[in-house]
Amino acid sequence: MGKKNKVVKLTDRKIRYIIRAKKRGENTNRIAEDMKLSPSTVKRVWMHWTKTKMQLNIKKFGRKKKTLDSVRTQAQPVHGASGLAHQHSRREKGVRLRGP
Repeated sequence: MGKKNKVVKLTDRKIRYIIRAKKRGENTNRIAEDMKLSPSTVKRVWMHWTKTKMQLNIKKFGRKKKTLDSVRTQAQPVHGASGLAHQHSRREKGVRLRGP
């Protein structure tokens, strides 16, 4: 996940390292410094591990994808095909139109 997005600093590999290091008794600030993370991120990963005994899930980045329902997938003419084509051709010539 971290390789696709340069902004995401927390990867599965780093999460596993944080858990192993905290189990060994290492300092939170030292782990954060080694992994180039903030101490609060290390604490958040560790607290999630202590409460659930599961790794913290990394959320996917970017805009959520919209699902198309069957109504939207069918082509529906809007304003009649010839009228819409005429409006587009006039807009390309720089003519300003009023209304929709």
